[in-house]
Amino acid sequence: QGLAALGPEVIGKAPAGLFRQESRADFHAVVVPRIPDQVEHAAARVADLLEIDALLDEIGLPEVASGLQFQRPVQAPTSGVEAREQGETAASAVREHFGIHGAIIDLYAFAEDSLGIDVVTEPLEGDCDGIVAIGEHVAFAVIDNSTETHVRQRFTLAHECGHAILGDIPDGVRVDDRGLSDLVEERASWFAAALLMPADDLNEVVGAIPTAHLLTLAMLKFQV
Repeated sequence: QGLAALGPEVIGKAPAGLFRQESRADFHAVVVPRIPDQVEHAAARVADLLEIDALLDEIGLPEVASGLQFQRPVQAPTSGVEAREQGETAASAVREHFGIHGAIIDLYAFAEDSLGIDVVTEPLEGDCDGIVAIGEHVAFAVIDNSTETHVRQRFTLAHECGHAILGDIPDGVRVDDRGLSDLVEERASWFAAALLMPADDLNEVVGAIPTAHLLTLAMLKFQV
């Protein structure tokens, strides 16, 4: 609506004419058919982001680094043990690569500024927690369920980052449903847990014999 209000008299041509047709076509051809009906609103939001990104590029605004800045694709795990090992190893590699020590306080800023993953929160219907989508100019858009609690949103975002980093989106989009349970999902959850609350840092807080008080301190410190 805001873009349409600009009008040809302001920017010289209709906003629709500024959008890269190939980006929009690719998104609708590849991504939209794979998104369940109950999250069509979220899919439309992703499409809007892709078009806005193309518009800003066309009118010559300064370009910012976008697209995934860290990848560690691996073959799908074949067991729960392997899923945990792959997830924790990838999370450790991310923390080491970016020099992270302790808790990640602003996960949204880290995802956007360091990982290169654009983040948008939208209320999602049904049991959908998050969506990762790949476009030409916005490499990944993570849609987090903003109706959930803050700690749930953080875990969902970390989980979606795990899918992106581990190469779980070959077809352009991944929709995470709470009822979905497989080893790839399990791996992304282990990644999220290790990214937000690595074992060494957790042990520093709770010690060898965790108490209710120490566990509460850990939850506050790591926002989990």
